[in-house]
Amino acid sequence: MKSKNSNNKLHKQNFLNTPERLELKKYFDICHISAQKLRKQIKNSEILSLNIVQQNDDLKEFKKLAKLSEGYKKVIILGVGGSSLGGKTLCSLKFQNRIEFIESIDPVTINNQIKNIDFENAFFIVISKSGETIETICQTLIIIEQFKLRKIKNFAQQFIFITESKNNSIGKIAQKINAKIASHPTKIGGRYSCFSIVGLLPSIIAGVNVSDIRDGANLMLENFLRDDEIILSSAVQLKLYDQGYINNVIMPYIDDFK
Repeated sequence: MKSKNSNNKLHKQNFLNTPERLELKKYFDICHISAQKLRKQIKNSEILSLNIVQQNDDLKEFKKLAKLSEGYKKVIILGVGGSSLGGKTLCSLKFQNRIEFIESIDPVTINNQIKNIDFENAFFIVISKSGETIETICQTLIIIEQFKLRKIKNFAQQFIFITESKNNSIGKIAQKINAKIASHPTKIGGRYSCFSIVGLLPSIIAGVNVSDIRDGANLMLENFLRDDEIILSSAVQLKLYDQGYINNVIMPYIDDFK
């Protein structure tokens, strides 16, 4: 009996040998060269946003940080874009109402959210890779002002700031109130940070098994390293692009993993 791998290779070869599709082969060859280059970079641990799923030694520190939020009824994430979307998606794996994401600086929206916060029983995680994201800076200053208006002392212990430098604006705010600062990986962009502390710290607090998340992502990475089907798919897309089809639309109609 032929293995699944053998059948896939045979199917691919038959596909490329079909006369009316021979033109696709040149696109396949182009994509194959690019894939080989990318695979080499991954094997040499040169792409941290991908290679991070191959490690688990940092999870212990994330779990230690998560313990700082214990005892608080609400955990609120301040951030926008990649600083919040990854964690928000992973947190949706668990049905819970303890974690909330503030992603807006719209006066009406943020005021409505603030009205529902018991500040003495809330813990805040501020996330900005650059530390200069204006929306996140505004959110943070608004929340700090609310603590001051309520005359709550020692509120710095109710914060963790995640950023790549202590010398950026977010880092300076954290230092000014003497709050905990955790390091954002400098070589991972915000939108690719789902498997780093950015996505995993909120997930741990939500009760998600982040070891399984990393292991699952690593399985997909290993699949890319050994399976050429993705190259064939890329070749088809490249050919379509050359024919003028420049938009790639994904319409999943789903808000979480359910």
